[in-house]
Formats: sequence, C-alpha cells, structure tokens
Amino acid sequence: MSNFLSSLSRSQPVHAIFSPAFLQYCRNLCSSPRLIWDLSKRDLQKSYIQSSFGMLWVFLDPIIMLGLLLFVFTVGLRGSAGPLTEFIPYVFSGLVTYYFFTEALKQASSSISSYSFLVKKVNFKIEVLPLVRIVSSLLIHLVFIGLLAMILLWMGVTPNLYWFQIFYYLGLQVFFLFAVGTIFSSIEPFFKDLKKIIPIVTRLMFWFTPIFWHADRVPEKYKIFLQINPLYFFVEGYRNSLLYSKPLTSDPTLEIAFISISILLFLVGYKIQTGLRPYFAEQL
Repeated sequence: MSNFLSSLSRSQPVHAIFSPAFLQYCRNLCSSPRLIWDLSKRDLQKSYIQSSFGMLWVFLDPIIMLGLLLFVFTVGLRGSAGPLTEFIPYVFSGLVTYYFFTEALKQASSSISSYSFLVKKVNFKIEVLPLVRIVSSLLIHLVFIGLLAMILLWMGVTPNLYWFQIFYYLGLQVFFLFAVGTIFSSIEPFFKDLKKIIPIVTRLMFWFTPIFWHADRVPEKYKIFLQINPLYFFVEGYRNSLLYSKPLTSDPTLEIAFISISILLFLVGYKIQTGLRPYFAEQL
C-alpha cells in the first residue's frame, strides 16, 4: 500500500482519462443501471424495514427541524424571520438540499465497508457501490422535492421553466457526491475515524451555509468562504431555480469552477479506488 501512496503522489489524475482502464471504469458505471437500481432498493428497504415506523423516520427529522426553526424565528425571536410565506420556502429548500447532501455523503463514504461481501468477489464492479448508496438517498430526496413543490404551489408561487433547472443542480450534486464518496469510501477501510469526522464536518457545513440566514448578510470580502462550500452552491442553485427564477448563467465563473473541481475529484477518486482495490479484502 505504501508503494501505491507514493505513486499516487507522483501521478497526474488528468492523464487517467486517456487510459483504457479508466474508459472501462466509466463503461462499468454506465452499463450497470439494473444492478445499481436493485442494490439501491435493497439498501433502502434494509434501512427502514426493521423499525416500527419504517419510512416515516425519513420525514420526521427535517419536518421537526423546520418546526423548531419556525418556532425560534417567529415566536422566540418575535418575527425576525419575516413573513411565513417567504420564510418556509426559503428554509425548507435549504433543508431539503442539506439532508440529501449529508445523508448521501455519509452513506457513500461507507459503501465499500458496508458491502464487504461483494467487494471480496473478484469480478464485482465495486465502482458502482458509492452510486448505489447515493441513489437510495436520491429516492427519498425526490419525494422531498415533490413536497417542496406542493408547498410552493400552496403558497401561491407560480411554476415556470426555471423550476426544471433543479434537475441540473441535482445531477451535479449526484456527480459531486459520487466523486467525493468514491474517495472517502476507498480510504475509510484503512482510516476508520473518517466515519466519525464526516458528521462533524457536515454539521459545521450546516451552520456555515445560508439555510436559515441570508448570504447577503456576509460582507463581500468574506463571500469567498461561502463559495468554496459545495453545499452553498447547491442550496443557492435550488433557490435560484424554484424561488428567484434566475438562469444558470447568473454566476458562470462559480459554475465553471465547481464543474472543473468535480471532474478533478472524479479522476482522483478513480485513481485512489483502483490503486487501493488490491488491499480491500485484507482490510474488510
């Protein structure tokens, strides 16, 4: 493994796109939709079938959080959140994004350890495992997107074509989570503390993301710290699509930078996973 780490430090991930192994890696991802779907459904059922309330637990956490925030900002702070017709869509759109991001990242980061019995099979396509955990979280997220759309309609928001932009941000989010999840899931069998670190980092991201406060309150010179937060990119993307009707080109520099970083992380994830694969069996 030390030989792999030293070779990784000298390698350039961008060159990986020209290798036949990388093309096969991409083909394995694109040619396995049935496998990903079946494992995702099984993963979702296994997570909730043994609890008394089943899938109800999926909805309780964000709904309770929204209720607490409503109480704090409308009663405790005496209406400092502004009108409920503005506050509820604003906060709920942020919460919906946050819960998907954090749950999918947590699940994808432990995917190789969780499916150790499959990883030990010589011919199994382990590259699909982070995507399996993300898709199982995505199924729940789509329900929440539908719930958010119904809330907006109930509050009198008129649907428009900008609403469809949410699927663009959703696709980018899945790609980014897959890239990061591949890196983390490959490292996690060798560094078990990672599963303890991720929840701490995501909780910090919650408070440093404008979920229930406005980014406009941050001085211009500190905005860079918001923009390097990937969760900020997705939360604002959802709101720009559903609440503000802003086009994708409203901040092209940030858009291009984020896509470029996501592609680079995807290549790094490929390099790390394929390099560490021979060592997984002895660690799991």
